[in-house]
Amino acid sequence: MHEKTRYSIRLAGKKEITTEIITEDFEKYFEVFYKLMTETAKRNGFSLHQKNYYKNIFESLSKINSYLSIAKYKEKILCIYQVVIYGEVANYIYGSSSNEERNRNATYATHWEAIKYAKQLNCNYYNFGGIEKDNLLNKGMVTLTLYKKKFGGKEIAHSDFFDVVVSSFWYRLYNFRKLIKKIK
Repeated sequence: MHEKTRYSIRLAGKKEITTEIITEDFEKYFEVFYKLMTETAKRNGFSLHQKNYYKNIFESLSKINSYLSIAKYKEKILCIYQVVIYGEVANYIYGSSSNEERNRNATYATHWEAIKYAKQLNCNYYNFGGIEKDNLLNKGMVTLTLYKKKFGGKEIAHSDFFDVVVSSFWYRLYNFRKLIKKIK
């Protein structure tokens, strides 16, 4: 782990960030998660799925081995991360964070709490999800990649993904929308 990451985790504690692991009643946190997810998307310039998409995930979390890692400042939730366990891997699925109190490093504390809890569950790996490899045009993804790498660990390469085109009209429309968003 990078020394500044360790510093940021300690600093979060000094700045009164408290963390909590949630293992049940996930739906209770959905509205806060979605509000924070909307803030995160606006701040980092990415699109969200429809609200119902995330709601369905929250409703499904209780049926699988999963948990939420939450960071608060004075009882206000600043950060929520979803983690799903599969085998010996804790998989970070979605994370959302507030625009408020960013100087308190809640995101570092939230990931650290999620990693520690994964260890308690005897997971051997904590999967942060994808990172940027070649496309340096996507500044947001590069910044996110640097953040993830600060926690240490190793990169695991998987085969490239590809699209299976069912309807060429909708596929072209989808790619055109992506192109327009990239230009903005």
